[in-house]
Amino acid sequence: MNGRGRLLRETAWRVRAPLALSMAGAVVRQGGFLAAPFILQFAIDDGVIGGDLGAAAWWGGVVLVAGIAQFFGMCVWDHFANLADARTGVFLRERLRTCAIAGAGPSSGGTGDLLIRAGRDVDLVRVWVHGLPTWIVIAVTVGVLVPGLASLDPWLLLVAGATVPCLIVLAVVYPRRFERASMHAAEAHGRRADAVDHLLRSAVTVRGAGMGRAVVERHERMSADLTDRTVRAGGILARWTALGEGIPAVATAVGVVVAVFAVLDGRLTVGGLVTFSGWMATVGIAVQVGLQRWTQSADARVGAARLQPVLRVPHTTGEQAPAREIVLDGVRAFPGAEPIALTLAPGRLIGLSGPTGSGKSTLLRMIAGIEAPHAGRVLVDGAAATGAVGGVHLVPQRPLVLNGTVRENLALGAATGDGEDDDARYRRALAVVGLDAELAPRSVDPLDAPVGEGGGELSGGQVQRLALARALVVEPAVLLLDDVTSAVDPATGARIIAAIREVAAERIVVVAGHGAIIDAADTVLHLSVRTEVSA
Repeated sequence: MNGRGRLLRETAWRVRAPLALSMAGAVVRQGGFLAAPFILQFAIDDGVIGGDLGAAAWWGGVVLVAGIAQFFGMCVWDHFANLADARTGVFLRERLRTCAIAGAGPSSGGTGDLLIRAGRDVDLVRVWVHGLPTWIVIAVTVGVLVPGLASLDPWLLLVAGATVPCLIVLAVVYPRRFERASMHAAEAHGRRADAVDHLLRSAVTVRGAGMGRAVVERHERMSADLTDRTVRAGGILARWTALGEGIPAVATAVGVVVAVFAVLDGRLTVGGLVTFSGWMATVGIAVQVGLQRWTQSADARVGAARLQPVLRVPHTTGEQAPAREIVLDGVRAFPGAEPIALTLAPGRLIGLSGPTGSGKSTLLRMIAGIEAPHAGRVLVDGAAATGAVGGVHLVPQRPLVLNGTVRENLALGAATGDGEDDDARYRRALAVVGLDAELAPRSVDPLDAPVGEGGGELSGGQVQRLALARALVVEPAVLLLDDVTSAVDPATGARIIAAIREVAAERIVVVAGHGAIIDAADTVLHLSVRTEVSA
């Protein structure tokens, strides 16, 4: 089972209770909906055609009961589908936020693309969950109409059944084409969002350097590509929908003609003709809704495929046993680099040094399993890593922080429910990174200090130290730190290094940087054109 399939199934399983109740309501609603045309047959034949007012009133009352059942079934269906939908959004966004902060995001994605994943892609999965009960409705419709049409006239069942092979052909041809086109459009959304984010963040800088037009042109290219890919996906969907809805419409027209002749031959009553017309209209609606749900399923697979690279790294606490060993077996970070053979285990602090562009950050992502090596393998406890390594917390050079307070950022993935104990751990971590004194003037309690949108209330060094404090609180199995002491004074740097060495005694810790933190490492990889290892 692929990653996106697991994610969709896990998501649906988490909201199984409201989904089950929604499906029960959907069955009641559809039962009443399908019963109404069948009951109307007797009202017409026995009451109207037969001239029996009492029979017409009786069957009319039964139709009313079926309508009431539809109403209450629809209320239950809609209420619990909305509840499952809402819980799905909360679950995915909470998990996305925690995993993204742990450094599990895709290497190619920026802030804009991450926002698209948290917005558009999560919504695609939410819509899919909301529509799951519809498949039960379609199954009930098929289960009722096959014997029902056969009981009216076998020829009517044959006419309705003729639509099946045509719909199967559509189901084989169009879903994959639409899914590919939808994925391309989703990726274009992410690229354009990154371009907008870059344009806004660098507006002052690029104008001063005379590069404003180049950045705007990049945004225009991304927008044009998004438009083109969206139109392509829309064209495929339009053809698929037109054919899917047109086939049952043609079958209904042919079926009415056959039914009229059946009435003239005495094989079908007038009430039966009305029932057939009502049921065939239901078939048309079922096909239309089924196509909509199928496209939503394709969209959900696209959304899950884009969410899965961020969500695939479990965010763990200190309760999880640390990973025993990670082996770099001939790993090359980029073409031309010398292969790296190194064993990472608890008890030794591993340092990565080298000039800018030598691949330190890239190698950290490879150790985490977030990015595949150019060559070689990453072995986790003797097995080749096929995806991201569990229990990893990566603190990048530009970490992600959320708009809120210091406490809210430190609590991500680390809160135990014991407020006093949690706050005590948060304060110790702030003290280690030297933020307690710096944040004290901003709030009565440093934990209540606001960080601002994207960490705007903090300096770049403070944002990175806040991310490091979060990592120390979480106590992950594997801690990867990218240049976390570059913007601190020597005294604070010494406290940070002492804390990192303490963590390294029991967990796998790799640091990239220069200066004192590299001097404190037990083993250092010097990355350059030719990689060197020293102990």
